[in-house]
Amino acid sequence: GLMEVTRGCIWACRFCTAGFIYRPPRLPDLENTYASLSRVLNDHDGTVTTIGLVGPSVTDHPDLLMLARKIVAEGKTLSFSSLRMETLTDELVDLILKSGQKTITVAIDGPSERMRDVINKAASDEFIVDKCRFLTEKGILHLKIYSIIGLPGERDEDIDQFVCLVEKISKTYINACSKRGNIGHLTISLSPLVPKPGTPFQWHPMERVDILKKKFMKVRKAFGKLPHLKLSFGSPNEAYLQTYLSRGDRRLLRFFQEYLDSGHDIKRTLKTCQLAGGENTPHPDYFVYRQYKQDDFLPWDIIDHGYKPDFLWEDYQRGLRGKHTPICNTAICKICGVC
Repeated sequence: GLMEVTRGCIWACRFCTAGFIYRPPRLPDLENTYASLSRVLNDHDGTVTTIGLVGPSVTDHPDLLMLARKIVAEGKTLSFSSLRMETLTDELVDLILKSGQKTITVAIDGPSERMRDVINKAASDEFIVDKCRFLTEKGILHLKIYSIIGLPGERDEDIDQFVCLVEKISKTYINACSKRGNIGHLTISLSPLVPKPGTPFQWHPMERVDILKKKFMKVRKAFGKLPHLKLSFGSPNEAYLQTYLSRGDRRLLRFFQEYLDSGHDIKRTLKTCQLAGGENTPHPDYFVYRQYKQDDFLPWDIIDHGYKPDFLWEDYQRGLRGKHTPICNTAICKICGVC
């Protein structure tokens, strides 16, 4: 069973739709959350074995430990859609282990410290390695390291630094596992950036598919000999399609018509649109690889999220300079204009 326990997010990661369209972040009343939990358990006649807590940053909930204790006391496995490294505590990890969960995902979100500054995430390589050591020593059997690739301004040296980081994590993980006498596996998961409307990266083009594939090949070659390591790569071609659908305008009508006419053959449909031309059917590259300018009209500008007019653009520029934006604190911060 899934339960939404947070909506929106304070951290303002520049790639994240939920962190911007759901401003200001909201937390439900804990009693209502308990009521929802009871309904989930009762409506399925006790067949639910796992309770998944859903939200952009679930561990920001101030009463999360109370809720986690209640779920574990019910004999259910505790699962999370997202965990911030900064908010993982001893007791929370103990509850995750007690509930039977054996895997935790550490979302580092950027391959290097420089790229993490670009996305507004302050996490040093040393902090990440220490957090992985903490989790493994606590008894987490499987670790999953997730990062986005193809971020604005990303260079080969950022990928090289990612390789070094994973090598350090792998060494730390294996050492900690050997001390406790059992070993699982370390999974490295990389997904291409899909620039999303309503975020500071909405103006930025997606990294070219051929470049992403070369980066994946470089990572695969570098990690080929590391023991107990699995690799998972998000498809650059699927990311291309996502970006096309995300950034397209009404001229994508041709795409959807072709999709229906082809019997829902997505590859054939995209190929047809790539071969088409003319003002009414621009090549998908026009939307996917386009660098928008500040004064360009964006198809989704008709939606008003309540921001100051230039807030997202200014945050995009801060990102390109590797500068940070403060967390969304509704008590004191007025930077975006929503509050």
